[in-house]
Amino acid sequence: MAQTSYQALIDAQVKAVMGAGGGSTPATRTGLWNGSEPRLLSTPAGDLESAIPKLPSGVVLPSPLERRWRVGQALFAVIMGGPSACACAVEKAGHLGVRTFLTHLAHVAGLADRAARAIVAFQCLELVRMRGTCGRCTPNMGPAHRSKAVRDMTETVGSISSLWRFPVKSMAGEQLLEAALTSRGLLGDRAYALIDVETGKVVSAKSAKRFPDILSCRAAFLETPEVGADTPPVRITFPDGGSTTSDAPDCDDVLTRLFGRKVRLSSVAPEDFTIDQYHPDVPEADPAGHRDTVVDVKLGSAFFAEIGAPSPVPIGAFFDLFPVSVITTSTLDCLQHLKPESRFEARRFRMNLVVATEGDGFVENRWIGHSIALGDGPRVQVAMPDPRCVMPTLAQDDLPRDNDILRTLVRHNRLEIEPGARFPCAGVYGVVEEAGTLRVGDRVAVI
Repeated sequence: MAQTSYQALIDAQVKAVMGAGGGSTPATRTGLWNGSEPRLLSTPAGDLESAIPKLPSGVVLPSPLERRWRVGQALFAVIMGGPSACACAVEKAGHLGVRTFLTHLAHVAGLADRAARAIVAFQCLELVRMRGTCGRCTPNMGPAHRSKAVRDMTETVGSISSLWRFPVKSMAGEQLLEAALTSRGLLGDRAYALIDVETGKVVSAKSAKRFPDILSCRAAFLETPEVGADTPPVRITFPDGGSTTSDAPDCDDVLTRLFGRKVRLSSVAPEDFTIDQYHPDVPEADPAGHRDTVVDVKLGSAFFAEIGAPSPVPIGAFFDLFPVSVITTSTLDCLQHLKPESRFEARRFRMNLVVATEGDGFVENRWIGHSIALGDGPRVQVAMPDPRCVMPTLAQDDLPRDNDILRTLVRHNRLEIEPGARFPCAGVYGVVEEAGTLRVGDRVAVI
């Protein structure tokens, strides 16, 4: 399908330029097209065979290939004319440092740094195959060599330390050794939530005064979720050891008695996804100035509809803003050093991925706008910092309630997310670029 689509785009554009299709005579010319030039186009979907129509003075360069061509030309110029004579782009990156190399490449190509970075791995492989003069590369790279070359064009920052899935929103979740990453995030994450029947709002631990015990409940799937299959039921275990399952006929009644409010368990978020959010009495934690008060807040696709922006999550999903969340051990260690009396543990922040890193400070702040490769396949585009609210301050299990968690973020990592609005942040949000399987111990690299 990808190959057919690319070729259709190429043929349509050439027809528009030439005024006739292949094998036809344009009204403004007396001859036919001069055949075509085979071109192997390397893409994330694999190698695609394309036919580039020839003209008397060259070839038509269709727009699907134009940006790749510009990066390829820039890459060739850097390799041939840079300070090193090595003809291998991977080795060239090693001489200059990946960041410096890509910045220079983007400048030569006349493209934004991100655009160059998105294309360079595949273009450098074409040049390496074409020239093949470096002892570390061969003219005809197989998949294993290609995978190694792409890895060499990235900056390794750590490894996956832990994986977390939260089957029911705002309840304790499951720590995993392995998880499927889909376009909607970790399979089964935030699959269910409680709905307050009286208000129609989604129940959240951020409604700290109305549902103070929800974080003390624990949810786990009765069966392992499978890609393409229906979401399996969950077991919800209460603080006193009792439990119910989502497929039990009296599930909603049991949960209603537990929380003292009429609730129902749902697998679909309301289109007007709204919660009651409590803002603690922490100065500068909320740019709007709310302190010790509860406000209505739209989340998920409803939030993006309200601000008139495309939503990274589908209607009906229970994610706050984005489908994937990531935090590093560097951030947790930094916060612990800044406020040793508090307990900055990963479970306070309820992130999907905890990445073990060796850098100092809030290292994931520097990943925003980049992609992170997770193991050999999955990839996540880091979109923005994760603004923090009352949630990480709340008591859960043996962790005490602690507003100093939020105060420390206010003092040391308050970032501008909206013009003129700075939020206390910890970790980052992302969207899935490449699905696959995540495993604890997988290498993490910034592309």
